[in-house]
Amino acid sequence: MTTAAGAGPDGRAGLAPSWLVAAVAAVGMLAALLVLTADLGGTAGGLRRGVGGMGRLIAVNDDAVASAGAVAPARLALDLGAAEVAAMAQSLVGGVAALDRLNADLAALSASLGAAGEGLGSTVGAVGATAGAVRDAEASLARTADLSAQADDGVRALGPLLDETAARAASLERKLRILRIIPGGA
Repeated sequence: MTTAAGAGPDGRAGLAPSWLVAAVAAVGMLAALLVLTADLGGTAGGLRRGVGGMGRLIAVNDDAVASAGAVAPARLALDLGAAEVAAMAQSLVGGVAALDRLNADLAALSASLGAAGEGLGSTVGAVGATAGAVRDAEASLARTADLSAQADDGVRALGPLLDETAARAASLERKLRILRIIPGGA
């Protein structure tokens, strides 16, 4: 009597022996465990790199928070400097007016002393040249005062943004410090 491949002694197709099913299941479970272990190893490496990156982020954040403390003194210095430049420009404007009056007075005196004239005329010319130079300087100082005022406006606009940045940096620092407390965080 001939039996077909895989047929039992009675000629019927039978199921595989139970030890074969158990062996195949065990090999499958071992393969699954190996794949899972490899995946966990990759995940652990990624988490380690993430923790290292978080440490660098915390260090950069600490630097940003420390730098934010220098904003207020710099802003105060700019405010004081702009006021001094404006006061100097006003003083020079008053000086130009005084030189103009002096020039006019000297011109009148020169005309009345016409005979004594040449020495006095050269003095009047020198004062006139000085007044012209001061007028040129006044224009430059007026431009400087305008630029200082623009810079002051820029600093005043930048101040609240820097305050907001400092507040956000401090908030981020607190959150990152909390993450360090969580097990496996740092």
